[in-house]
Amino acid sequence: MQRANDIQVGGNHYKKSKYEHWDWAVNCGLDYLASAASKYVFRWRDKNGMQDLEKARHYVMKLIEVSPLVLTRHLHTRPPKLYIIHETTKFIRENHIELDAEITIYDLLAIWETREHLEKVIVQIDALIERLKYHHVMEQGKAAKPVPLEDSNKHAERA
Repeated sequence: MQRANDIQVGGNHYKKSKYEHWDWAVNCGLDYLASAASKYVFRWRDKNGMQDLEKARHYVMKLIEVSPLVLTRHLHTRPPKLYIIHETTKFIRENHIELDAEITIYDLLAIWETREHLEKVIVQIDALIERLKYHHVMEQGKAAKPVPLEDSNKHAERA
């Protein structure tokens, strides 16, 4: 029988390393909402960019709303904190995750215990969104070519 990790349905954004996102989520005992949020952060560069970051933010917003209920269950079912930290460090290293905002998101989603932890995740996702907007604006600026002055376009805007 074929292993699930040997299959990728649609794209290859989860096949970046030997330590796949869903394995990390299971190993760390992530709840559904934290797992979904981190999945969108994991794939934003390779799949849907801004939309993935906005989806991640939306899942964390929902997690904040239901955090008392989720945390009650979570504290009794997840692995020891040192194990989670070890697995998260391994996941970050094996996937070559280098942006501080992303590292903070994974760290906090893996071990969150308070609403404040989740609010910090929102701040970090917002930082990634702003970074993406900035790079998009910069790329647009590079693409603009000056319009040569000619009689036919003497009223055209100039760069």
